[in-house]
Order: sequence, then C-alpha cells, then structure tokens
Amino acid sequence: MEPTSFWKLLTKRFTRAGGLHAGRGPNRSTCIILANKVCDFLKQLSMSERIRPYVANIPTPHDNIVEYSALLTELYDKLTVAKSNMEKASLLTNMYLVLPDIPETKPEWLDSLERLSVTPKSSDIIFLIKSLATATSITFRKVSQGGTPIPVKIDPSNPDAILISPHYLKSEFTNALDRFHADVANANGRLKDGVLHLPPALFTVELLVSGLEETGVLGDGEMLTPHKAWPFIVASLERAGTSGPYWFLIRKTGDLSQLKALLKQAAQIGNERLKTNISSCLSGINAIETKIPIINNRMYEDALKQMEIIYTKKTKLSDIIKRSHLNGKQLPLEIEGLLIAADNDDESFGGIISQLVDLEFIEDVRSYWIKTLCEMCDREEDLPGILKALKMADKSSVHTAARKIVKTLDFIYNGPEVIVANPT
Repeated sequence: MEPTSFWKLLTKRFTRAGGLHAGRGPNRSTCIILANKVCDFLKQLSMSERIRPYVANIPTPHDNIVEYSALLTELYDKLTVAKSNMEKASLLTNMYLVLPDIPETKPEWLDSLERLSVTPKSSDIIFLIKSLATATSITFRKVSQGGTPIPVKIDPSNPDAILISPHYLKSEFTNALDRFHADVANANGRLKDGVLHLPPALFTVELLVSGLEETGVLGDGEMLTPHKAWPFIVASLERAGTSGPYWFLIRKTGDLSQLKALLKQAAQIGNERLKTNISSCLSGINAIETKIPIINNRMYEDALKQMEIIYTKKTKLSDIIKRSHLNGKQLPLEIEGLLIAADNDDESFGGIISQLVDLEFIEDVRSYWIKTLCEMCDREEDLPGILKALKMADKSSVHTAARKIVKTLDFIYNGPEVIVANPT
C-alpha cells in the first residue's frame, strides 16, 4: 500500500540502525511529519468498520507542521556548512525521510542510506547528495520582474504537476478559500511563538453563512482538522461583547481531543475574557463528546433566553407595524406587505433584511427596522440577510442585534444539549 512505503526507511532502515544501535534519530520537525504520516494511515484504517472501534481516537502531534520544501531548504542550508561526516549523515537522513514516498522498485540510494545511519563514509555522502539533486521537488514562485512568464495550468488533481503555492502567486487573497488557508497558516505559525494571530471575527460568520462545503473548505464527507478549526473558534470567543459563532466548526472537527488541547494552549496566551469563554466552550465540547447535557451554564442559558425574546418579538410584529404609522417609522408599502407575509410565515425575515440593507430610504427608519427584524430571526435561512446587516458601516445598534442572533442560531442548530434547572 502506498501510505506505508515510507516505513521502509522509518522502521527497517534509519530508526533501527541509527536509533537503536547508534542512539541517533531525526530532528523534531521531521518526526512531526513522519508522525502525521502514520496518523493519516491510521485514519484510513479507521474507515473500515471492523477496525474503526480500535482506532476511534487517533492522537496527533500538536506541533505545527513545517512545509516539506521549507524543511528541505533548511536542512540543505545546514548541509552545505556541515563539517563532520556524522553531522552530514544526520542531515541527509532527515532529508531523505521527508522526501516523497520511495518507489516499489528498490532505489540505488537505499543501501547507502542504511550504511550512512550507522557508519558514515564520504563515498556514501557524496553519492546521496548527487541522488538528492534528482529527487527533491521544486515549486514555482511569481517574481515581479521576471522576463517572459512560463504558461501554467492549475490542476490540483494531477499528482505529476509541479508544485506551486498560492502565497508565491498572490500579494493578496480575495476569495474565501484562499483567505481561510492563509488565516490557518498565520494562526498556527504564531501560536508556536506564543502569539494569537487570529482571523477577523466577521470572516467566521461568512463561513457559517456560506457553508464550509460550499466555499471549498471541506469536500464531501470530510472533517476539519483541529489546526484548521481552532483559529476561527478562538476568533469568535476572543471578541469583546457578544461572541461570534463557533459551534458549527466544532461539529465539523474530527478530533475533538486535539481541538481541546489547542484551545487550552490559546487560553494560556489570551486575556481573562478569552480564558473564561474557552472554559465554557470546553465544557460544551465535553458534552458533545459524552452526549451528556450541560446543566446551568450561564453562557448557554443566555442563548436559550434569547430564543424566548425572539418568540416574544415575533408575536408583537403586527402591533409594531401599526405603531410605525404613528411614530414616523412606517416603511414603503411593498416592504410593509412583506412584513405582513413574514408574520404569516410566508416570507423570511432575513430576506426582508437583505432588501432593507439595499433600500435607499430614511436612514433612521431603515436602521430601526433592520435591528427590529434581526431580533426576530430564528431560522438558518435568515443568516445571509443578517450577514449583510453586519457589513453595514457605522451601525452599532444593528450590529449588536445581529451578532446576538448569529450566536443564538449557531448554538441552537449546532451547540450541545443544555438543561436549565430551576433554582431551588
């Protein structure tokens, strides 16, 4: 099987010879790459119904994964200045361990690498360096003053294509998928340095509204890795005032144990508000894992109380419409007709909000109704309109109402089960 081909190096060759007999092993970055390869293989095994019970929870390293090309470049730079054969041998073995999987036919360099891990010789080192020149992968970079460009075709499905990374092509990312990956890379890179470099909280709302599958973040049947999920969860929890949505991300994360570890790591860096919010979030994740409802958690009780407010507001819509004729808040007749239809469940409040955002009308009246209707939204189909309201400039009262509803809807549709016990 292809996923196990690298084990020829990992178990039979380098690890046994260098680790057991010589007391040497790969560096930490290489170990992380190899450990994740093993975890990926175990995840493939877990797709089997017979094996799944034995690999239900697969631990993975919390360290950030160094990109292959970056690690190879770093190792090669060290190799060029290394003096002793022992140091060169260690660097070369690390480089070969992170190369693409070795072919089924035994390559010429395999025996040299095995000898190198025990008794490094100059002849083996020279031969492996020459072999390495034909084995390493390359990646294109866009240069601002390059001459005639090379025509390329983007084809992610082609395993033989030359690698090209988005950050080498663009100085800015404009679509949701590119921004998602850029935010993930930045957040994980800074976390290791003890810094929270989080994506904008509004972008997490956009992911909720657009959908992870629809934006291309997830394919059919795929789940988020914890390293991809935590930055957006923490971005929502870190926000002052009303926190953003995050339960939809938790429900789409495959390894909740590792996610909790990353959230705890972020909590150690963040302020007291973030620590408190992450603590409540962790209790909710535990409830999802154990399928045991939470009892009397303030953070979740607020969401349930908000649903009661929504229901009360909706029952008073006809009275609010009548009062608007007396207090100068009356809407154009066509919009008012939509409100009446919404009162009869024939129209969505989110759709009306979307039209109001685009409507050229008396600003105070328009803002009043957008805020009022946000407070009545109780369906996922309302979210696109609420997102448009959040993107309005300089509308703090509208934004507050919209954020509360987004948080509430995310919790109602994706959060853990909660039991609110009456005080004794």
